[in-house]
Order: sequence, then structure tokens, then C-alpha cells
Amino acid sequence: MRPTRASGVWTRCRSVGTSGRSSPRAASQCGRTGPSAGCSTSPRGRCDRHTSRDRCAPGPRGAGAAGGRGDSEELDRRSVRIVELILVRHGSQQPDERGDGDPALSETGTREARQVADFLARAAVDAIYTSPLRRAVETAAPLARALALRPIVCDGVVEYHPDAIDHAALKHFKAENYAAAKAALANFGNQADLELFRIRVVDTVESIIADHPDECVAVFCHASVVNAWACSVLGLPSRPFINVAHGSVSRFLCRSANASFVASLNETQHLLPDA
Repeated sequence: MRPTRASGVWTRCRSVGTSGRSSPRAASQCGRTGPSAGCSTSPRGRCDRHTSRDRCAPGPRGAGAAGGRGDSEELDRRSVRIVELILVRHGSQQPDERGDGDPALSETGTREARQVADFLARAAVDAIYTSPLRRAVETAAPLARALALRPIVCDGVVEYHPDAIDHAALKHFKAENYAAAKAALANFGNQADLELFRIRVVDTVESIIADHPDECVAVFCHASVVNAWACSVLGLPSRPFINVAHGSVSRFLCRSANASFVASLNETQHLLPDA
């Protein structure tokens, strides 16, 4: 992954400790700590040689010892290969009693995580990425165990202002006064912030796509991330337009944000109440 075009913020991806096999890149740990070159990097400014115990500080995009025409040709070949991208919203969370924007899954959310795992176990997933927030990590865990994959924690798909809203409280607010809740959400975040967030999400997801040609990748994230990517694929303004359900699945066939197709949005057929 690379710094966002507008903000220069570096994203950081790292493996988490789910035992078992990993995809060819799942054991990699790419620590974006600054724009100075600290190792040989791929054409995308990403280290392809370091293990999960190592860090690299990649240079600007295109930097590295192996640069030149051969790298460009390799990137061109990879760029025409299709990735099946599955974006999963985390399960329902507990009220944010600590006020840190990082609550765990509720009992319902834990059930939803199991149902997501059962649903996607048949999808031939090759790699799993997750937001660092607990509700996303906990939602990804059952599928990771079922497939013996090691999830890669990725800051680039974290929630938009994760500590700014208590979604459990908002759900109650909607039930009590839906019109007021809708108006509050309509004014949540200004357009400039949303556009910077969209750029961060698109840069992150495009890097994931570039790293997994011809593979199926599941990314456990948040409603704002699903909306940001869908807006980019569909060429829409950076405003939320999907009421993304907890535990829902959205699928895309991708080469990049400008060369992607929507296969589905907000699938919920797998989310059934316990009998």
C-alpha cells in the first residue's frame, strides 16, 4: 500500500496471530513508517521480501533497487488480472461504554460472524484482511479459523472517524426517532473529509487488488469503507448511499477502482436468527 495522494498518510498492514497456512503474501508485514527507502521494494513501493518479523520503510512509488522496464512490464501483466473482492461489514457490536470507538462484538454480532464464516467458507477465499478495530477482527476470526488463513490487519480500512459515533446508540435512536437520526447522519462529516477518506480507502483497496491477482480476497471492514469503495466503482460522489447491514457481504470483480464491476451489494441471506 502507498501513501494517500492527498494526505500523505502511510497505511500499515501486519499479520495477526491466527495459526495455520497463509496466502503467499499473508505473512508479509509492511510497515509504512515514512517515505524514505529502507529496502528493495516492488514497483508499487511495497516490500515483497520481508517476513512477518521484519519491517520495511518503502520509498516513493516506483523506487527500489529493481526498478526499470522489467518492473513496469510485470506490473502491466498483473494489472489485467481479475480479483474477486469481498467486503464484509463487521457484526453487531456492544454499546461503546468505554467511549474509545472500539467495542467488541455483541452476542448477536458473534452469531453473525459465525454465519459469515459458514457462508464464505465455500467462496475459495485466498486471503483475509481486517480493520484493526475489535469488531472487525472478531468478525474475521471464524472464517480465518475455518480456512486456516492468517488475517492481515490493515489500518487503511479502518472506520471513518471511528470514535465519532456510537452505532449501538444510533440504532436505538433510529427506533425512537428515525427522522432525527437520519438528519444527524446526513450532516455527519463534511465533503472534504469524506473525499480524503475515500482516497485513503481506494488507495488501500487498489493495493490489495494489485497484491492478489486471480485470487479471492475477503476484507472485514466497516459500512463507511463499503460505501467509499462502492462510490468509487460506480462514479458517485463521496457520500454514504448504502445502508450496509452488520455481517453483510458485498462483492466486486476488480482490476482497479476504475476497472471494477459490482457483483452484489449488501447480501444478507446468510444472516438468519438462531433456531
